[in-house]
Amino acid sequence: METQTILGKIKGIIVLVVLLAAGLFVYQRYIARPTLITVSGEGVVEAVPSSARIIATIISNASSGQDAFRGGKQIQANIVASLLSKGVRNENIRTLSFTVTSAEAGQNRIYRAVGGIEVSLEDIKKVDEVVSSLLVLGAHDISSIVFTAKDSSLLEKQAVKKAVDNAKQRAKEIAKAQGKRLTRLVSISTSEQREVAALTTKGVSEGTAQIIEIRRNAVLVYELR
Repeated sequence: METQTILGKIKGIIVLVVLLAAGLFVYQRYIARPTLITVSGEGVVEAVPSSARIIATIISNASSGQDAFRGGKQIQANIVASLLSKGVRNENIRTLSFTVTSAEAGQNRIYRAVGGIEVSLEDIKKVDEVVSSLLVLGAHDISSIVFTAKDSSLLEKQAVKKAVDNAKQRAKEIAKAQGKRLTRLVSISTSEQREVAALTTKGVSEGTAQIIEIRRNAVLVYELR
């Protein structure tokens, strides 16, 4: 009888411990409100550019909208002919549509046609030559030069992974400093772009990027207990 009594007490203690542990788990998991922390991280990958895209703005002013439009189209046609003569392939040249606006200039009205041209180069050594030709042939300005690298999707994934890892490390440091631990990852978001571009350049010489940096950011939200 004494043995059964002792076993009964032990079983009762075990059941009580299990119930307390279960209660503590339920409290921490579903009742106690965890602290949320938001951390950000940045990932940078360097690459040698393999191609470039140049966008030039074309502006034509005239006393009539039709003349302004025709003037812009003529500048555009001259630029295309020059690029083709320099060996740029036709499929790497894209003409951008014109818009025509008007404004008063004293007693007269001036019409302005604004369009553009986009040139993709597989040889970045030709960037300076093409830019000079665009400006000489009547382009108003160069609105954008974007250098890109081969395997752009792979490089972007690498940059995103670095950004996420960087954010995770920061979250661990914050948790350690507060004497707590990370539990559930609530959300994660990353900045995305349609292509890998030269957001910053290193070793720039005569307008040509020698190295480009692909930067991506990640934002993570964790539960902290």
